[in-house]
Amino acid sequence: MRSTLLNGTLAYMIPMNTTIGCYTYTVRKMRQGNNSLIHTMTHIQQVAARRDLIVLFRICILLGLLMAFFIPSTIILLIYNFTGYLPWWSSQIQWLVFITSIMCVTIVLAFISPHIRHLWTIKLFHQRARNTANIVL
Repeated sequence: MRSTLLNGTLAYMIPMNTTIGCYTYTVRKMRQGNNSLIHTMTHIQQVAARRDLIVLFRICILLGLLMAFFIPSTIILLIYNFTGYLPWWSSQIQWLVFITSIMCVTIVLAFISPHIRHLWTIKLFHQRARNTANIVL
C-alpha cells in the first residue's frame, strides 16, 4: 500500500499540482497584462490572446474539479496507511466519487463549451420557429 501512495504522489499529485500552478500563474499574468503591450498588439493578436486565456481558464476549472473529487480516495488511502485497515464503506465511497466526478465533468464540459451552447440555442430556435409556423386552414 505504501507503493500505491508513493506512485499516486509521484505520478498524479506532483504533476497535477505543477500543471495547475503553471496554468494559474499564466492566467494571472495574462489578466494583469502590461498596458504598453496591449496597445502594441494588433486586434487579431488580442483576440487570440483572449481566446487562449479562456481556454486556460477552462482547463483550470476541469483540473481543479478532478482534483477536488479525488480527495475522499486520498483520505481513505491515508486512513489505511495510518490504521492498517480499510473501513467497510471505502469501496462504495470510491465508486460513488468516481461516478459523480464523471457526471460532473460531463455537465461542466457542456456548460463551458461554446459549441454545445451554440447547438442548444440553434435547436431551441428551430423548435420555436417550427411551433409558430403551424398554420391551420
